Amino acid sequence: MSAVGFGEQLFVLATITHVRDYHPTVSPLPTTEHEKHLRLLDDIALLLVTQGSSDVAAVMFEQTTQEIIFYYAKNRATTQQERAYIELLRSIALSLSDINDCTIKLLARVIPMCRAKIISRLKKLIRCLLIAPVVGEDIDGTFNEHLQLRLPLLLSRGLSPTNFVRNYISAVRAVNAAQCTNQDLEKLIRFASIIGSYKPLKNLLSDDTTIRRLRKLGNYYTATKRIARTVESFQRTNPTYLSSLNIVFREVLPPARYTSTYAEDYIAALNRYGRSRGLDAVTASALHAAYPRNPEPKGPTCPLTGVQRVTHSVHAECTLAMHALSLRREWKFVELGVSKGSCWLCEKFLHIAFAAHDVKFLVSGFHGKLQPGWTCPPLATARERAAIETLVADALAEIVERTLNRRRSDSFPLVEVDGPVQSAVEEVFAEDDMAWLGGV
Repeated sequence: MSAVGFGEQLFVLATITHVRDYHPTVSPLPTTEHEKHLRLLDDIALLLVTQGSSDVAAVMFEQTTQEIIFYYAKNRATTQQERAYIELLRSIALSLSDINDCTIKLLARVIPMCRAKIISRLKKLIRCLLIAPVVGEDIDGTFNEHLQLRLPLLLSRGLSPTNFVRNYISAVRAVNAAQCTNQDLEKLIRFASIIGSYKPLKNLLSDDTTIRRLRKLGNYYTATKRIARTVESFQRTNPTYLSSLNIVFREVLPPARYTSTYAEDYIAALNRYGRSRGLDAVTASALHAAYPRNPEPKGPTCPLTGVQRVTHSVHAECTLAMHALSLRREWKFVELGVSKGSCWLCEKFLHIAFAAHDVKFLVSGFHGKLQPGWTCPPLATARERAAIETLVADALAEIVERTLNRRRSDSFPLVEVDGPVQSAVEEVFAEDDMAWLGGV
């Protein structure tokens, strides 16, 4: 019987329960200053994502009296073109003379470089808006005030808030995302940011998914503007310090990615693993009954005979976490900006790694999903690796036990019974209650 290694265990687990936690915990933010830092770091991380899918980035910073170092990592090494792009963004931001001018210049560089990811987000928004309800006749008066602050020129031309939102939705619905010019994308992004920054957005759009998609598209404008505002604030409050400060970006390289292939018949692998722990075999139908989100069984006439290719990589936030700890600074908090929420195993690994060094970490949030290609960082200790492997192994055992209706019990008997069960019932219930239970 062949062993089921960690990579295959994770592949099976991710196939059966792609989302482990539907309401993942978000790190508590101790101060407003930490919140500002994380938002800025998240913004920078977003602008480093230049590919349409499977491209993520993480950013942290270290500040001394002489310099601010922004460490960044991806799940792959950056290209020369990407490094030149990062340096160009840094140069534009530090030469700021006007917030709006700087924002537009940054956005003009971001859109062509991040076009693949922007198009992906736009397509998702289009799909949502094609089925979303039309905006009602009456829009909350506070939205009118919101637009007066953000778009006074637009309103001065007589366009009502209701028609503004309706026109935007109509424009997005009519867009051919793949053929959008960069100028068109700029308009769509900026208006998405303006509408999305209205806090009670449910007054306009009732669908949570549509709201989230709208705001994610607008995030590119939000990010560039926040970067410009941060630099302007530094210039205004610490002009001498900023002029003497060296601000640099340094890449922390992850190990090279690699691919593995696993048999598509993950149930066979699950049963091999179950037997290694003394558990009975499960069937496809029983597994689907226990985990309805799992694909329906295909049946004996259509067996799973193919293979699945999985790309393995160390996730960006884990690379940065190990780098931060390797610096041996006296960290109180390590703030990690991410281009997207951290996955389930990243959440667990970060807690394990930082707790071992008695360091607290901050990240914006976790999406609770399982990524089959997740890989432990090379600098992880044997204890940290073992903890993650045990976590995955126990999760697989839980799946088998749940499928076999052998759920682990987390309770204990409240009454120890020496004699027949009937005597224990008589001790607890009155005679009338016994009659109701059918005991007399």
